[in-house]
Amino acid sequence: MTAIFGRLSQRALINCETCGRSVRVWDSVWRGSRAYCCASHEHADWDI
Repeated sequence: MTAIFGRLSQRALINCETCGRSVRVWDSVWRGSRAYCCASHEHADWDI
């Protein structure tokens, strides 16, 4: 992921696709280009 986001972006925040919570890029769960704050939100989004 370092090649994609770069070193300066390690402190960048993204929003969870399910709840909108802000989390660091490195603390998030990714499915393709979609980011989630936790695995349960990632799983819930794909169960719909």
